[in-house]
Amino acid sequence: MQTYKDFKGDVDGWVKAQIDGLEKNLSGEDWNQIEKVVQRLKIQRNGNASSDYTTETERVLKKTLEGEAIVIARSMA
Repeated sequence: MQTYKDFKGDVDGWVKAQIDGLEKNLSGEDWNQIEKVVQRLKIQRNGNASSDYTTETERVLKKTLEGEAIVIARSMA
């Protein structure tokens, strides 16, 4: 999650860092899961989510991330 935050969610910058051999602590699947959680949180924050969507977002968040990573994801939404 810290890597996602460091790159401010910029997948292109992250991929370039991987190509340059600078960044290897996340897989593409990890990045996609984090991105999906952050997108769900943004929809929720903007008030565009139903109660079912909010409940599912919280379930996905807790399944995907833990501890400080949850705090970071919420701060990026």
